[in-house]
Amino acid sequence: MDKDRSVDAVTNLQGWLQIAQARAQRDRLPRGVRLIVDPNKSSTTSPEAPDPLFVTEAQYIESPPVFVPNPSPNATTNAGAYVDFIYTVGSTPQPGSISSTPPGSPARFCQIRGLTQDQRDQIINATVGSAQPSIWLPVLGTWHRILSAGAAAAPNNLTGVDAVLESYPDAPLGASTSYRTYHFGIYGPPRALLGEPTMQMPTNTCVDLSTNVSSPAGVTTADYNILFAPNGHLAFTSATQGAGHVFLCVREPRKSLKLGITMDFTNLAAIQQGGEMMIVAIKAKSGAIAVAPVDQSGDPYALAKQAVAGP
Repeated sequence: MDKDRSVDAVTNLQGWLQIAQARAQRDRLPRGVRLIVDPNKSSTTSPEAPDPLFVTEAQYIESPPVFVPNPSPNATTNAGAYVDFIYTVGSTPQPGSISSTPPGSPARFCQIRGLTQDQRDQIINATVGSAQPSIWLPVLGTWHRILSAGAAAAPNNLTGVDAVLESYPDAPLGASTSYRTYHFGIYGPPRALLGEPTMQMPTNTCVDLSTNVSSPAGVTTADYNILFAPNGHLAFTSATQGAGHVFLCVREPRKSLKLGITMDFTNLAAIQQGGEMMIVAIKAKSGAIAVAPVDQSGDPYALAKQAVAGP
C-alpha cells in the first residue's frame, strides 16, 4: 500500500509539472508549479506530515507580464536600455557583484542601464521582502533571478540598477570578461495562476524538501517555485548551476516518523529504513522530466539521473 501511494503521488507531481511546461510553451510565457510550504504545520495540525517541509499542497503559477521589454525601444540604435556583465579577477566586491569564490576567481557584476525611472523603481521595489524578479537574456538563452537591486551611483542613479543575481551566465560567456546586450526582459516575481484550485498530494504522502533529501536544498519557510521557460527549459532556479538538475523526493513519511528517523540521503541506513521513496528529476537545460526510485547503492539520485538523460 505504501508503494502504491508513493507511485500515485509521484505520478500526480510529474503530471502537474508537465502541464505547467506545456502551458509555458503554449502561452510563450513562464509557467510553473509552486510547492506550498506551510510554516504552521505541527504534529497537532498535521500529524501525518508535521514538518513544514513535508509539502502536501501545490498550485500552478505564472510570471507576470514583462515590465522591461525585449528589446527596448531604441535597441537598434544602441541608445536604449542594456545589461552589462563585467568579470574582474580578485577584485573587492562592490554593489552589483558577488564575492570571488574561491579567492582568485572572478567577481561578477550585473549592471542594468538606460531604464526609465519607473522601471528602475519597479526592479528595486520588486526585490523587497525577498521577492525575486527575473531577467531573461534571449541571445544567451538564459534566465536569472534578481536577488537584490539598488540604484546605480551617479550619474546613472535615476536610470540605472546594480543587481545581484542568483546565477550568472558564466558558461555561455566562456572566457569573456565583459558582455553587453540590448536584448533582455525583466519579469516580476511569480504569482498564483488565477482560477486554478490548490492541488493536493494523495493521503499520507508528501514532497520532502528537507536538506539532504530533495535538491537543490536551502528551502526554509518559503514556498518552492518551479518555473519553465517558453522553450520548455527549467527557468529561475539555482539548479541551472552545478549539476543542472532538480530532484524532488516523494515519499510516505509515516514510517520514518514511527521509527524516529530523520531522513537524510547521506545516511544509507536512513534510506533503507525510510519506506518507499521516489524521485522526480528535472533536467534544467532540456526541461526533461522523469521518475525513478531512490538508488540505495551510493548516489541516491543515480537512477533519476539516468532516467532524465533518456536512452
